[in-house]
Amino acid sequence: MTVRPLELPAPMEKLAFSRYFFNVKDGREFIDQEGTEISSMAEVRGDAIEMAGRMIGEMGDAFWGISEWTMTVTDEAGGVVLTLTFAGRQHVH
Repeated sequence: MTVRPLELPAPMEKLAFSRYFFNVKDGREFIDQEGTEISSMAEVRGDAIEMAGRMIGEMGDAFWGISEWTMTVTDEAGGVVLTLTFAGRQHVH
């Protein structure tokens, strides 16, 4: 019987993480000083949508008093990679 040496799987590819900053403007400006390390643009988009939803939810009725709400996501070099813009309008009938 021939014994073959144990074959180990190839090492997992190291994911390249980049730091992204989620800045918000809603009449005031909130600059993300820390940023978040993220490995793909799909994850950046998902995080932006999730974060925006949480923030709008936390604002409650105050959201309706803001003319426009913007989240700008930038990369480490300061380049804009995504912009989300929201406006809530209540129409009286």
